[in-house]
Amino acid sequence: MVQLIVIAGFVLIHLRDMAGGGWPQLRLEGWAAMGLTCIPLVGLTALVWISVIRVGRKIDETGRPQLVERAEMAVSMLRVMTLGWYTLSVFGWNWPGAVRRAVGDLVLVDEALTILPLITAVVLASYIIYPIERRLRDAVLARHLDEGRPINRPWSRREYVWSMVRHQVLFVLVPVSIISAWGEVVAWGALRMGWADDRAGIESSLWVVGAQLAGVIVILALMPLAMRIVWDTVPLADGPLRERLIDICRRYGVRVRNLLVWRTHGTMINGAAMGIVGPARYILLSDALLESLTGPQVEAVAAHEVAHVRHKHTLWLALAMLATVTLTAAALGLGGELLAPIIPRRYSQTVATVGSLVAGVLIMGLFSRRFEWQADAFAAKHMARVYADSAIEPDLAADGGPVITAASVGAMTGALQSVADLNGIPRERPSFRHGSIAARQRRLNALIGWPVGPVPIDSEVWVLRLATLAGLAAAGIAIALGAAVL
Repeated sequence: MVQLIVIAGFVLIHLRDMAGGGWPQLRLEGWAAMGLTCIPLVGLTALVWISVIRVGRKIDETGRPQLVERAEMAVSMLRVMTLGWYTLSVFGWNWPGAVRRAVGDLVLVDEALTILPLITAVVLASYIIYPIERRLRDAVLARHLDEGRPINRPWSRREYVWSMVRHQVLFVLVPVSIISAWGEVVAWGALRMGWADDRAGIESSLWVVGAQLAGVIVILALMPLAMRIVWDTVPLADGPLRERLIDICRRYGVRVRNLLVWRTHGTMINGAAMGIVGPARYILLSDALLESLTGPQVEAVAAHEVAHVRHKHTLWLALAMLATVTLTAAALGLGGELLAPIIPRRYSQTVATVGSLVAGVLIMGLFSRRFEWQADAFAAKHMARVYADSAIEPDLAADGGPVITAASVGAMTGALQSVADLNGIPRERPSFRHGSIAARQRRLNALIGWPVGPVPIDSEVWVLRLATLAGLAAAGIAIALGAAVL
């Protein structure tokens, strides 16, 4: 949620700029605009803080686990209401405009000051929930001691909040800020060099759009080099595990710059593949994952991350979102032109932008979940090959190839179960980008007995790729016809 809120903060500024001066609004300047933007957020944060303190005391008195959900819900609502009030400030009294009139239209400075109240409230929400999370962490530590599992020193409140800032806020804020700054620099350069005469000319100049797009591609390609510093990571130490994981990468032709341990003080079991080009690509495995999972489970998770790279999931996801955003904007933009006598163009442009972004997010969820399922299946197939190579009498299909067995599936389902147990995630809880853990386990178990080769999810992903290519072709036609409103 935090990452989406940060992204939404920048998008809202962009939408307000698109709306121009004709948008109905209060006329507020300086301290009045800042006060109306910030003071209600302070009051709302204080109310939630007091509520969470009271819930913490009731937990100590009664031990009821339902109270934890109440505290988490209160903090989640704080973030949602903060975004709602921020949206009202952006459009209701042009908070971005008030900031620019006070400090000037400096590269990234005005945007940073505009979004600061939103970021501050989001960070304070983590500060508020820390005592509840600490109680849960202490309970987990007690269970780990009973079970003889590795334990880590609990985070202090400062460390907890800083970790949230690094892994959720800065993870989005750094690339988005750099991309935004690049766009402003290109626009400034276009005006200075005479490529465009005004803002409208900048937005319609193919040279400017091409330069901005090329910069975005380069920034995203190199961003993992910065993200490994933003996140708390260290190289995986030399040893049998590192050699085994490197062998997996070589086996499937996946180039990585390094294998990293993601240090979370034992609070998160997770893995990630980060980077779209080999020289700036990393595979990350969290410290808790390495401490808590068995060897086969760690290998299955690593194979899952390798699958994302081998199948180019990041690239296809970006292309699918690009096609969806472009086509939706084209359709809504055309509708806005047809309704221009009734609806002012500034409103139809805003609707087209918001609608295209919503469509892009929905497609992201649709594709992401299937990519996760394909990566899960890839991990099961990899473990089937491993077990077949090491077995004296391996299970073989009719064509002599290995078969996906309960053991090979169990490595990945067991890893998912550990993620649910140690992260405190209900198995049936839905996830927008990954699907529920229970659903992923059911899909994996359905693969038992299949030959190692194409499985149903692979065919489904191929259909999505063909749909993406068709969408890109249609988007290209829409742009050529000048129908897209971007």
